Amino acid sequence: MFLTVTLNAALDVTYEVGRLAPGAMHRVGAPSERAGGKGINVARVLRALGETVCVTGFAGGLAGRAFRADLSSAAIPAELVTVVGETRRTVTVVETVTGEATLLNEPGPQPTNLWPTNRQPTNPRPAGPSTRGRSATPLSQRTP
Repeated sequence: MFLTVTLNAALDVTYEVGRLAPGAMHRVGAPSERAGGKGINVARVLRALGETVCVTGFAGGLAGRAFRADLSSAAIPAELVTVVGETRRTVTVVETVTGEATLLNEPGPQPTNLWPTNRQPTNPRPAGPSTRGRSATPLSQRTP
């Protein structure tokens, strides 16, 4: 089994136009939406090769719901952490005449925006020699 980690997952949205003209209005058909990000794309290829996969990462907001729905419809098992921030979208505009693509990539949620602000560590480890007098909380206790 392969486990992929996608820290900056995206909902890939693709539009097709005859020819893209900057500054002009374009009518497009229904966009295609697909869960993406490097780890997700690797998992799709491995699954197509007959391997067992599971994807991990973060998903939040409306784009996160569509992201999860696409993984489910593709029968790709996922263990995703729900976050406060919105899953980013990547928008691709494909010119059907030339085959050229223009990509617009949104930023992903910042690490400070992932968790609720009122969340406190539940069991901080006491300061000791290994922490040089500073309090340390194991990462597993920081995540919801």
